[in-house]
Amino acid sequence: MKTKKHFYLVSLMLCCAATCSFADGSASAVEQLQLNLFGVSTLGDAGPVCPQVMMTLTADDANELPPSESRIGTLSRKDLYSLVRQLLRDAEIETVDDYGEPTAAAPLSLGVAVTVIPTNKDPDNAPLCAVLVCTEVHQPVTLLRDDNIRTLSRTWPIIHYQGLTQRLFILDPNTLRQTVKKEVARQVSLFVSDYLAANQKTSSSETAGGIPEHFASQSVWLKCRNPACQAEYQFNKRQYYQLMEKHRVEHPASLQVPALVCQKCGEQSAYQAAKCPMCGLVFEKGWKRADFEDRCPKCGHSAIEAARKEAARRRNR
Repeated sequence: MKTKKHFYLVSLMLCCAATCSFADGSASAVEQLQLNLFGVSTLGDAGPVCPQVMMTLTADDANELPPSESRIGTLSRKDLYSLVRQLLRDAEIETVDDYGEPTAAAPLSLGVAVTVIPTNKDPDNAPLCAVLVCTEVHQPVTLLRDDNIRTLSRTWPIIHYQGLTQRLFILDPNTLRQTVKKEVARQVSLFVSDYLAANQKTSSSETAGGIPEHFASQSVWLKCRNPACQAEYQFNKRQYYQLMEKHRVEHPASLQVPALVCQKCGEQSAYQAAKCPMCGLVFEKGWKRADFEDRCPKCGHSAIEAARKEAARRRNR
């Protein structure tokens, strides 16, 4: 009966988490479930992150395994590891290469696992494979009844919920590389969002850059230039301007606005966008030269222009 009651409690929390919206850059549904269960984030005050990527090809015949499990088709472990590191670096999350000993001061172990299972060997049909992409965070834990027993345990997510951190695909090998990179970017970006929400601190670079603290609860639109993606999504406003300030400091002579790594396709092709309040179109800012940057290419509305006209009208009263 106790187990059944606990199951209903967890199910209710899942439903509550599913109804929450986190477009402003706060905790995701995964993190909200953690907060509901424990009352505190398992990612808070966690320190640096040690990213790890594992790729596995499962086959009935061991001889079919490749010489190295670091590459499956055109997709390599190195590609995915670079993608994960770049996403963490863009978010200014400190990373380490070696995990070290599982102590209280150990970094978070961010593991991304990609498992490929061939499902169709019929030469008369197109080859297909099942691909499982999973992202988890492990931390050292101690058994309550015996503190001499210490091990690593999954602490994020506490439950793989609604395919947010674990997803299965049936893919043609030709689309495997793009789909897996896109999914890894999405799952890791979810972790980044939750890590930042649990560790909101003001750094010296934020003070130097003059980025308002209230930006942490706001968001900006981003749009991907990759023709095969063209994703549109919201991104934490404070984090966005932190990245812009970091680029300005590292490249003082550059006049170009840098692209961010797209959370959908994993390419460095996402730029700041705007959403038209009149027709709802999401478009890249500044698309039309010598005009207001928020001019909608569909309906022609500009919120900046409208605000200036209203200000001028009030002054002339």
